Amino acid sequence: VIEHVPANTERTCLDEIARVLKPKGIVILSTNNKHPIAIALDPAFWGFGHRHYSQEELKRMLASSGFTARRVITSGGFWRISSFVADMVAKHIFKYKIVYPAFVQRKIAEDFRPGGIMTIHIIAQKK
Repeated sequence: VIEHVPANTERTCLDEIARVLKPKGIVILSTNNKHPIAIALDPAFWGFGHRHYSQEELKRMLASSGFTARRVITSGGFWRISSFVADMVAKHIFKYKIVYPAFVQRKIAEDFRPGGIMTIHIIAQKK
C-alpha cells in the first residue's frame, strides 16, 4: 500500500518499518508497477493520481531505509488488468461490486503468477 501513503513520505514509512522490524527481518512490499500499460489502464491514476513505482525506485527506497531487496516479481496480465479496470469503474462510478463467473475468477487468480506487468512484489531483508 505504499502508493497510498502521502506523496513523498514513502521513506518515512519504510524507516518506521525498519525501526520496528527485528534485525534480518523480512518486509514484503507489493505495489503498482510503473509500466506504461499498467499506468494507462489504471483509472485511479487518471482520477486520483494513484502512484506507480519502478523496480529501481523501490530498490533505492528500500536500500535508503536499510533493506536489501532479495527477490522482485512482477505479476498481472490481461485478466488481472481487465478485472481491475472493470472493478474500479463499477465501484467508483456505479457503486456496484462485480461478481465474476468461476472461470473468470480462475483466470484472474492465474494472473498473479510471476511474469505480468501490473504489480511489483519485492521481498526485502533488513540489514
